Amino acid sequence: MTLFTGFGGIPSRSAAGAATALAHVLASVADIAEGHRVGHGRRIAWLALRLASLCGVEPAEHATLYYAALLHDIGELWIHTEIFHRAGPTPRSESIGLREHPVIGADFLHRLNVFPAGVAELVRWHHEWWDGTGYPDQLHWAQIPPAAQLLRLADTFVSSLSDRPNRRALPPEEAFQEIVSGAGRELGPEVARTFSMLFQADPQVAALADPQNDPSVASSSVFPMEWATAEDVKTLMLAVADCADARHAVLTGHSRRTADLAAQIAERSGWDDNAVDRARLVGYMHDIGMAAVSSAIVSKADRLTSLERAAMQRHVLHGSDILQRIPELEAYADPVRHHHERVDGSGYPDALTSQAISPFARLIAVCDAYDALTTGRPYRTPLDPDEALARIERDSGFSFDPTIVQVLASTLPAVTG
Repeated sequence: MTLFTGFGGIPSRSAAGAATALAHVLASVADIAEGHRVGHGRRIAWLALRLASLCGVEPAEHATLYYAALLHDIGELWIHTEIFHRAGPTPRSESIGLREHPVIGADFLHRLNVFPAGVAELVRWHHEWWDGTGYPDQLHWAQIPPAAQLLRLADTFVSSLSDRPNRRALPPEEAFQEIVSGAGRELGPEVARTFSMLFQADPQVAALADPQNDPSVASSSVFPMEWATAEDVKTLMLAVADCADARHAVLTGHSRRTADLAAQIAERSGWDDNAVDRARLVGYMHDIGMAAVSSAIVSKADRLTSLERAAMQRHVLHGSDILQRIPELEAYADPVRHHHERVDGSGYPDALTSQAISPFARLIAVCDAYDALTTGRPYRTPLDPDEALARIERDSGFSFDPTIVQVLASTLPAVTG
């Protein structure tokens, strides 16, 4: 499957490159779900690896630490909370629920079975504290793998440099002092001493506070997943779809269904195998930006306010921004950005019309709408397939490409029969 040929003749990538790129999509979805900017996990990975080199962590373990840092908070996608969007104190019940995310993330990575086994373990233990007061297993001292301690430190420091709804960002020097003062409690004394030396010797550590400063390099050149197979790539594509939907229970399965329908319509339309594969991948990724949208907005049964509607519509910008930063997937940013454009120019975010909208975006627009109509949303009950098709046909030529709508009508009997 040449899924990474891309638009405009982008060269085909190996399974290793494809898998690595998709892993970075997963990491970015986790970043924006927690309210961080894209690249948060990579910045944590950079710092953890700098510390690993100084602490004598075996080079063979660096790739494991790298992917654990990228994916350390992936489990938060399945915790439906407003913690990341709400100012003020966190209710105790939500705080307790959030403590499950290392276990959820580790279990998810175990099920994927595409990363080294040690990645899931580090994700599970990245909130363990040196004094035994961490979670989920209350490990202490030598029970905590050294790499997990480095990940704990890097996560604490980098996270403290970003503004959050319930606290301000710390200046680098203040964040550094908090790390050092945590020696013997959150962190082992030796790890804290190593960080102290690194902070004072390398100005790039403090420069992590600058949003424009990214010490990371392109995804394809950092610990590529050389072990990955074509089956691993397929597994990761499905994982991207599931993570795109995980933040909001109402969307469960939406991206998989949209992708499958898009591939069927593309095939019936006579697109070549490569274009069919790309249509499926766009379907898997079209809603990755939804992770950044508040669950309170997505689950709202009443009409959205103008501010809420604007926040919802920004999901296409969040998604395209993620893909623009990953060279192997940059070509897919356009259809992800434009899958809510309408052929009459009434869509968003750029009010494109007709042929200015890529064929892939026009295809996903129809499939996305059909799935939303047939599965229902908090503000309306689901329609049966015939009713949904009639609604889409009514908007053919206005909202939707008539050619694609016509093929949808001929495809549905095979899908729903």
